[in-house]
Amino acid sequence: KNRFTLNMSSRQTGKTITAAITLLHYAIFNTNKGIMIVANKSDTVIEILDKIKNIYKLLPFFMKPGIINWNQKAMVFENGCRIKSQARSKEPAIGFTIDFLYMDEFAHIPRNIINHYYKAAIPTVSSIKGSKIVITSTPHGANLFKDLVVGAMLPEGHPDKNMYKLIKVLWYQVP
Repeated sequence: KNRFTLNMSSRQTGKTITAAITLLHYAIFNTNKGIMIVANKSDTVIEILDKIKNIYKLLPFFMKPGIINWNQKAMVFENGCRIKSQARSKEPAIGFTIDFLYMDEFAHIPRNIINHYYKAAIPTVSSIKGSKIVITSTPHGANLFKDLVVGAMLPEGHPDKNMYKLIKVLWYQVP
């Protein structure tokens, strides 16, 4: 299993629902973990949290941890896991330990914002034992996402190879 994943997908591949399932699974089957969702717009982070909530509602009662807080931008479970969301921001959440960082539509966050956020958040998150980073996006020109994808495609041992495992889903691969 790779702790750090890049998912480059075309539209309508189900990456948001897959991410919502993954994030909820992580929150249910762990204790005292912090999950941060970052996206290009506040509507996007609200949509992801809404999907997580809808999936939670469909779970059988014996799988549902109790809820302490449930609002438009955050969820806190009785097991101590917290899901917070943040629309594009230069600063990562201060005072919040991020064990699982999910960044959606990464290529669509303006360069002047995402470069600063990435440089501040990634070393902190990746230094936590067992932490996870998942970055998803549709491509959007030359930017940090493209640089990360290119670095992930390099062979092991290459000096510019980065820590990410790349998953690509191209438009013609989805019926």
